[in-house]
Amino acid sequence: MSGVNVAAGKNRGWRGQQRVKFFARMEKEKQLSLLKIEAMLSSSGTIQMQLEGQSFSLPKELSAIVQEIENSKTILSFEAGWDAENALPVDKEIWLQASGFLLRYALRVFNLFSLALDAPDINPCPNGSIDLSWRTKSARMLVNIRKENSEMLAFFYGDLYGNKMPIKGTVPAGTVEDHLACWMKNLV
Repeated sequence: MSGVNVAAGKNRGWRGQQRVKFFARMEKEKQLSLLKIEAMLSSSGTIQMQLEGQSFSLPKELSAIVQEIENSKTILSFEAGWDAENALPVDKEIWLQASGFLLRYALRVFNLFSLALDAPDINPCPNGSIDLSWRTKSARMLVNIRKENSEMLAFFYGDLYGNKMPIKGTVPAGTVEDHLACWMKNLV
């Protein structure tokens, strides 16, 4: 033998590296399949959704948001460098917080004003955070969910184009602040 130590991970060569990447990808996919997102339409016309132990009962008018959350699960399979540079992977905890934030605010706006928020784009950021981005006919908003000093926070900015009625700030990602929910009614 030429001194190759496969067990220690040294000098595996191209084929060995591909095998390691394959098994890492399989493990990531296994973890994704264990992620519990269950949404079903009940006989009463509401969507019953489970998101890792959190239960949501949503009006069917918010089905586009439920679908966008389901589609965004793929973010969790992105590995380090997913942007062909040095992007960090998105942690499952951040994705869950972003999804929960979106569901709580969409439900609050619906309950307060009987309005269904448009589904935002849900995108990963190179620093491992997640952006929720809306551009409607009348307003735009960006919410960035990230962890800072062990606290999950939502940083936001929105306006009615032309910097009319701007709103900017930070809120804990796990809460619903009425002033923000009231402003978000513009995102329909």
